[in-house]
Amino acid sequence: MSIDTQVVLEAAGPRNAIERLADALTVSCPSPLARATEIWGDAWRPKAWRIDDGRLKGPGGWSLTPRRHTVEIYHMLRSSVLAPDHAYGAVVIDGVNFFGNALNSPSAIFTHELLLVPDLPIAESARALSKEIAPAKGWSDLNHAHFEDGCWLLTSLPVKTCMREVESG
Repeated sequence: MSIDTQVVLEAAGPRNAIERLADALTVSCPSPLARATEIWGDAWRPKAWRIDDGRLKGPGGWSLTPRRHTVEIYHMLRSSVLAPDHAYGAVVIDGVNFFGNALNSPSAIFTHELLLVPDLPIAESARALSKEIAPAKGWSDLNHAHFEDGCWLLTSLPVKTCMREVESG
C-alpha cells in the first residue's frame, strides 16, 4: 500500500503566514525545496509556487493547507520511507525543517495522509491522538504502521538528517 506523507506544524495566523511564504517563494526557492523539485518536479503538476483554493502548492510535491491553529503539509513521498536517514525521506524532512523555521513551529507531527490530526496546538493534538493511537517510538515504527499504534510521530524541529545523493526522476 502506498500512502503519502502528511506533516502538521503549529503556526500563528496560518493563513497570513502561508501568504507571506508564497510571496517569498515566488522570489527564490531555498535549496531544501529546490532539491525536492529536482527529484519529483516531473511527477507533480504545479511547476511554480502559487495559492490555489487557499492552499500553497509548489513544485516538488508540496501542498500546504492553513487551518485554524496549524498548517498541514502534504507531500507525495510514500510515508513508509519517511526517515532522516533515508535519502528521499531526508529531502522531505529538510523541506519540513524549512517550513517549520519559516512558520516558527518548534515541533511537528509526522504521519500519513489518511490520519486525521486534530486542528489544535501541536501539544494538544498529540494528547488527543494519544487517546486513540499510541505515538511511534521512532522513525522505524512510523514507517511500518498504518492505522495502528505507531502511525504518528511528534518531534522537535529541526530534525537532523543524513543527506545522501539521490537520483532525480
